[in-house]
Amino acid sequence: MKIISISWLNNAFFGGVERRAHEFSIVANNYHEVSFYAIKTPWSKKSANNDYNENDIFLPVNPYRFGLKYFWETFFLKRVTKKLKKKNHNNTIVHGQGVNGYPGVANGLPTVICMHGAENDYNRKGKIGTMWRETIDKCDHIFSISENVRERLVKIGVDAKKITTVYNGIDIKKFQNVTKTDIEKVFKKFSLNQKTKYILSVHNLINEKRTKEMLDVFLSVQEKFLDRELLICGDGYNRAVLERYSRSKKIRVRFLGRLNDKDLLPIYRLSDVFVLNSSKEGLPISIGEAMASKCALVVGNVGSIGEILKNNVNSLLNDRCDDEAFRKNLIRVLSDNVLREKISERACSDSFELSWENQFTKINKVYNDISLKKSFRTSVDG
Repeated sequence: MKIISISWLNNAFFGGVERRAHEFSIVANNYHEVSFYAIKTPWSKKSANNDYNENDIFLPVNPYRFGLKYFWETFFLKRVTKKLKKKNHNNTIVHGQGVNGYPGVANGLPTVICMHGAENDYNRKGKIGTMWRETIDKCDHIFSISENVRERLVKIGVDAKKITTVYNGIDIKKFQNVTKTDIEKVFKKFSLNQKTKYILSVHNLINEKRTKEMLDVFLSVQEKFLDRELLICGDGYNRAVLERYSRSKKIRVRFLGRLNDKDLLPIYRLSDVFVLNSSKEGLPISIGEAMASKCALVVGNVGSIGEILKNNVNSLLNDRCDDEAFRKNLIRVLSDNVLREKISERACSDSFELSWENQFTKINKVYNDISLKKSFRTSVDG
């Protein structure tokens, strides 16, 4: 079977949707022949050595600048729609991230989409809103990233039978294969201290991630835990401001930027605590990665996080934006070795349920059902 995977950015800003598209395409290519369509910009990082076929549309500008994201997204979808018209698509399924499934439905191809949200996407205005609604209404099947998203899709009128929940998958083997040598290399590369104990957060440096509030919480406890340092992996428009603020307050934090797996996986493994306290989330891939890395998670319960994390079982959770509860939970996990070991062990065990092998079994079943239905319709029409 041939899969056309579409996500409008290729290694550019690497938010959750973009990361899921790449992880999915890598895994899907183990089972099918994958062609990947995306925009590549001057800010795009060099792609990993993927076996799938990349079909990049080059854009020489920042698509988010001057509030023009929807203009460039519409431009991209129209271009891909035209490209797909020119090709033969026997035994092909289009798999788009949200509205990126539009070229499939516009060309009458079997199409599945992955939804990270619901009502906000469906009710968008303008041309991009029309594309969203047409994609959701006409696609063959929808993969929701959580039960929360599934329920919200049903509320806006999507048939529940058309939706399957597929969580963000984790390549468990990648984390299991990290060696002591890999960890030693990142200690040296980033001048880390082997005597220091590290707290990790992996997120884009944008407002809804509330990085400044996280820094303030760490500042309030850092004198109590002198052997601790905070590592933040990720990039974004707030980075320079946050770095200046951290220096002015003498916060023990390092901003490592956006890292590739070669560096990021060992960083996960050398950290024993993972923190995140956003105001808005879907289901962050970093949560599953931290679980697989046997980190003790201290996290704000927002979006769909509560579907895989349970307070005092495999994590410590606080209510949305409750910084005082977040601070108390951080102190608890740093002070109590037994608690830290208990929740990190359980999180690591639970992460196997999120493996791509488990998640892709559900995806493949939908592919096969759609393929069979198409074959039946073709035979009847013939």
